Parts: sequence; C-alpha cells; structure tokens
Amino acid sequence: FVLLMEHDLTEEVQQQLLQQLQQQQQLHSQQQKRIQLEKYHVVGNDTPEIQRMKSLFDKFMQILVVDGRLFTGRFKCFDKANNIILAECLELRPVKASATNFEEPLEPEPEDIS
Repeated sequence: FVLLMEHDLTEEVQQQLLQQLQQQQQLHSQQQKRIQLEKYHVVGNDTPEIQRMKSLFDKFMQILVVDGRLFTGRFKCFDKANNIILAECLELRPVKASATNFEEPLEPEPEDIS
C-alpha cells in the first residue's frame, strides 16, 4: 500500500481507492470462507446422494425403523457408525393389542333348569 495524504487526492480518486479496498476485503473474506469450508469437506464435487443429504440438514424428518418405531426430529448429522442423529426428537412406539376385549360384555347364557 502506498499511503497518500488525503489532501493530495481528489474526492473521485479517494472514492475509487476506497471501493478497490472494499472489493479486496470482500474477496479476501470470500477466500477465507472457502478455505474453511474446504477444510471441513463441505465444498467439492459431491455425489448427488451427498448433496441430497446436505440438503436435508436441519430439516424435520420422520424415520420408521424396522421394529415399528417412528422417530420424528430435526436431522443433524450421521455419527461414525452411520447412525442418524436427530435433535428435538420424539419416539412413537406401536402398542400391542391388549388381551382384554373392550367390546360389549357377553351376557351369561341362561341356565338349563331341566
């Protein structure tokens, strides 16, 4: 950078220099963000499957497990064992039918008096 005295520059030149400085700062900021994203493998040539999973991040979803349980929550990530991590999660379990029948009670059969 060359430091010039303010009174040596016209207002138009000062504005141009200020705009160039702001553009350089924005470019530098964008480059730093890209470096951070690349560091954590967020940017790149992802497969469509990975892009789909990234699009689901922080969205509510329902997951039905083979044993019949239903999980509803906000998708956060996968852990190392490929388990799905949900925040604000609610688990619903199926209830087995009870042995008790709640229909009309059976009337006792009349006794045979003969």
